[in-house]
Amino acid sequence: MPEAWHLGVQVDSWAFHGQPVVVKAAYNGVMSDQPLPLVSVVDDQQIIADTLALILSKSGFRAVGYTNPVEAMHAAESDTPSLLIADVSMPGMNGIELAIHFKLIYPLC
Repeated sequence: MPEAWHLGVQVDSWAFHGQPVVVKAAYNGVMSDQPLPLVSVVDDQQIIADTLALILSKSGFRAVGYTNPVEAMHAAESDTPSLLIADVSMPGMNGIELAIHFKLIYPLC
């Protein structure tokens, strides 16, 4: 476990576009054989997908950013996410269509 954990809370900070960002993640102290929940982040802007995935990763999730909805769907076939976060306005397949697809194929997502 990282040394930064104190009293069940990890505080991490960095700058994003010159603005300070602070992330706090609670840890319940219970070790588990369960994998961390996977979050798929889909946004046609790479910086947004990657930054949100980084924030979620630092907050105790497995998170992967995608810029292509079809790529996210293919990845879900082998590693189904617990949560999908998608930009509503993307070229090709928009986030609403992607969410409908995920809900039909992966009802627990």
